[in-house]
Amino acid sequence: MIVAMMKGLRDRCWNEGGFVKKAQEQTLWNDVFLTATELEVFDPRLSGLEEQLKVLAVASEMPSSLTSWINHAKPCLMCDTVIMLALKLNEIAGVYFSRGELRKAKSVCECTLALYSEALGVDHADTMVIAANLQRLQESLSKYKAKPIDKRSHKRQ
Repeated sequence: MIVAMMKGLRDRCWNEGGFVKKAQEQTLWNDVFLTATELEVFDPRLSGLEEQLKVLAVASEMPSSLTSWINHAKPCLMCDTVIMLALKLNEIAGVYFSRGELRKAKSVCECTLALYSEALGVDHADTMVIAANLQRLQESLSKYKAKPIDKRSHKRQ
């Protein structure tokens, strides 16, 4: 009886923790969308940014349309607001990573790296940190894919 109560408490706390992280993720995405809207108003050449980021929010891989958009908007991406946007995206990648959603973390990290590379340059220290984070994510994904799953360890007791 006590064991069952402890398992119920553990499961409820885990679910509540997951809910908090989901709320944090939604708040971060809302900040990203708001920043994108402000950028579009500030510079019409950045039109379509919010739409592209909304696609990224639900994708498990970085959409090719976003890559094309970044390439098209290169001359407009060297401003502090774009860097702040990339910083928020990096936070979202961290949330995904902490929840074990490595593919989503990777796609958001790829977008962050593309924005940092254009806004700051590939040799900037912040860009290199994001590149290193992306490398770690790719390594984690390859380790995860290579690990055999032991079905016995996943049975509920």
